[in-house]
Amino acid sequence: MACFLSREQVNKELREKFDEDKGAKRMQRSELVLKKFGLLDQDFHLRPFLLTLLTEQIAGFYDNKKKDDESAELGEDRGAETGDGA
Repeated sequence: MACFLSREQVNKELREKFDEDKGAKRMQRSELVLKKFGLLDQDFHLRPFLLTLLTEQIAGFYDNKKKDDESAELGEDRGAETGDGA
């Protein structure tokens, strides 16, 4: 059964996922490799950028641990973007 999360809750879920040992190490390695190849500026920080981007863009996700669908509540701002807002 799907449940609805606020954008803040989606951000919290993403932070927790990013903070997992494997996820954090993978993120650090990816950032280092991208910087070494010149694909990211040396002062760019990948984690906060991805958290912001994904929080804004995610409409829903499947939580493998909870075995449940999670859906973000799409507020008035989202409806206005799609033309569905009143």
